[in-house]
Amino acid sequence: MIAEPPLSVGAVQRRTAVLDVIVPVAKVVGAARTKEAVDDLVAEIERKGGTALGVKADVTNEADVAALFAAAMKAFGRVDILINNA
Repeated sequence: MIAEPPLSVGAVQRRTAVLDVIVPVAKVVGAARTKEAVDDLVAEIERKGGTALGVKADVTNEADVAALFAAAMKAFGRVDILINNA
């Protein structure tokens, strides 16, 4: 199993700020390399009252990125904003 690396303090602050601003007004498609990380992200968004779709994807893999966008389009019909929080 590949574990997600721990987040730095700056990364935690960015993630928190992004979720606090975006979750109330947007449907979110989140991606991570592991199912556990995706499930955790979706649960966090839903706890904040948001709507989320989680997709296991490695953004360094072109096929995973294509599948990620296909899932977003199928679920929500469009992608308006893309945030890379790597």
